[in-house]
Amino acid sequence: MSIHEDTAIDKITNYLLSPERPQAIVAANDGVALLVMEAAERAKLHIPDDLALVGYDNLDFASIRNLTTVEQDPYRLGMEAANQLLRRIRGECDHITRVILPPTIVIRGSSKVLI
Repeated sequence: MSIHEDTAIDKITNYLLSPERPQAIVAANDGVALLVMEAAERAKLHIPDDLALVGYDNLDFASIRNLTTVEQDPYRLGMEAANQLLRRIRGECDHITRVILPPTIVIRGSSKVLI
């Protein structure tokens, strides 16, 4: 673990121990979610009972760590970006085209359904 990761975990741990502690966190990506998991462990919080957690990317370790995550198809994302670039190079398109790729939520043990 790098000194930057350890510093981040310390800061997250302090936040999780504060009176303003959240009930859930949606992390910017799975790597950050992993830091939150470590911080929650240091703060003696149980995921998902004390803190629900969702990451973004669905990296390989997400399934191993039982992390609920949002997945976007990286192949399709790259394909769409390449196609737009090729259209611009060929002069077929002179403006930015907005493409929306629907994400998929992969529900695992770091979150739970509340009814």
